[in-house]
Amino acid sequence: MKLTGFTPENTTGAPDGLTGKVRILETSPATVRVYSATVRVYSATARVYSAFVRVYLAIVRVYSAFVHIYSATVRVYSATVRVYLAFVRIYSAFVRIYLAIVHVYLAFVRVYSATVRVYLQSTVLLQLLSVNYEAFMRRD
Repeated sequence: MKLTGFTPENTTGAPDGLTGKVRILETSPATVRVYSATVRVYSATARVYSAFVRVYLAIVRVYSAFVHIYSATVRVYSATVRVYLAFVRIYSAFVRIYLAIVHVYLAFVRVYSATVRVYLQSTVLLQLLSVNYEAFMRRD
């Protein structure tokens, strides 16, 4: 392929001092075909690479969606655990109140038991005294 308007004497590609023109080396059709095939291979490689990048980005988007779903699940689970712990605290407070009531009740039972014991002991003592008094009085 020969371009017109260029001098064949200048092979360096630098401006020709006499004519002011630049010579471009002539390229053979085989070289053009090789370059063209190389460009097509590079272009196909770029398309394949671009397809891989698109697939990779799709995978990243799917992974990101799973991460968002997992994150939301963790937030829901965390909120559920917080609610559960609040119920446990409330239940624990009720158990403490119940145990306090049981302790008060047991204290009343102990006081009542002691009162009954004193009453029974005093009754037995009075009966013994009464029997002894009657025996003492009958001794005449």
